[in-house]
Amino acid sequence: MAGMLIAGIVCLVAAAIAAYLFYDSRKTLQAVQGTETLKCGDITQLSQAASEAVGPGSFSHGCEVVGTAMAPETGQLTAPESKLPCVWHKTEVKEHYYEYRRDSNGNRRRHNQTRTLSSYTSETPFLIDDGSGRVPVLPQGAEIDGEEKVVDRMERDVNKASGLLGLANIAFSFGDHTTGVEYTESILRPGARLYVLGEVSDRRGEVQLGKPSEGGPMIISTRSEEEIVSSKRGTIKWSRIGMIVLIPAGLVLVVLGLVL
Repeated sequence: MAGMLIAGIVCLVAAAIAAYLFYDSRKTLQAVQGTETLKCGDITQLSQAASEAVGPGSFSHGCEVVGTAMAPETGQLTAPESKLPCVWHKTEVKEHYYEYRRDSNGNRRRHNQTRTLSSYTSETPFLIDDGSGRVPVLPQGAEIDGEEKVVDRMERDVNKASGLLGLANIAFSFGDHTTGVEYTESILRPGARLYVLGEVSDRRGEVQLGKPSEGGPMIISTRSEEEIVSSKRGTIKWSRIGMIVLIPAGLVLVVLGLVL
């Protein structure tokens, strides 16, 4: 039966998502638990020792750092929508619209759709200070966890929304089926307590904490290491249960849908 076949496919897709969450969370958990925590002052001393022994550009070390987020010496970053001071921001603009499709019986039905018009994530380095020193953090490619959402609004007036899209550098003409434009923005504020997992290196001319050069996760989180570990363990547990239940159920439903 078609219904069983569709249900089986849905179960297998959900199982694939659960498998991704399981392996991704396990990989992150291993990285968090297996990486040592360093003070910013220790990082400075290690990089100086490596530079003196081998030469500049030779220092590289995986570590965790816990400290306070601070603006870099080049100046304070400002989020484009909220105009709030921040050390990192992500700003998105999405169009909500509808379109008509015909179902298997030929009936014309309305379907609500969403598409992203603009998505910008800042990559400006900021500082983390733990009292022993400061290290620049390069957020490019990092998993941001626990960010604060400061903008979440829907513009129903399409003409007004069209003018605001200049903030996102978009040239876009709305159709008659547009129902609204959604603006969201999330930030990390200066002064936020951060846990950062990554790799410190001087490959870019100065010591920076960034994404590992040979793969592996980089995390910038407002949660503590203990909270991250607890969260990942929970995801691993429930995604494992999901795989155990969904894979056999999906296979059975697909087979029944094909043979009945």
